[in-house]
Amino acid sequence: MKKSEIKKEAEKLKKEKGLDVVHATSDGQLFLEVNAANLHANSNAKVNAKGTKLKVYTFEDEVETETEDENPSNPMNAKDTIAKIATIESLEELKALEAAEVEGQSRKTVLEAIAARNAELQPDGGEKIDEERKNDDL
Repeated sequence: MKKSEIKKEAEKLKKEKGLDVVHATSDGQLFLEVNAANLHANSNAKVNAKGTKLKVYTFEDEVETETEDENPSNPMNAKDTIAKIATIESLEELKALEAAEVEGQSRKTVLEAIAARNAELQPDGGEKIDEERKNDDL
């Protein structure tokens, strides 16, 4: 997808939802959180039709930037990933991280940290996302 088309869709979403910033990947997916965009760009080493790594764009009040992960070929180790999980405040972002982890390395300690953080973020101590995954496997 062309960057100009992505920008048009991002601006449309910003206007419809009253947002200050929208993040997008070069395959046209739009995100509210930059972390979710980075996760999408890096999950399973996604590449565009030309075989190159997906890029992340940020569209903010007519200002756009392009970001690259510091070391995209080297995913975070479990310790760093777990530390990042502790800072996540959005269930949506947490679920995106879980999906990327399940599709990627599927590390037990990371998945346990995700489940624990999910329980902390649930307003009523609701169902944990790892149990949702088990139900999906049935």
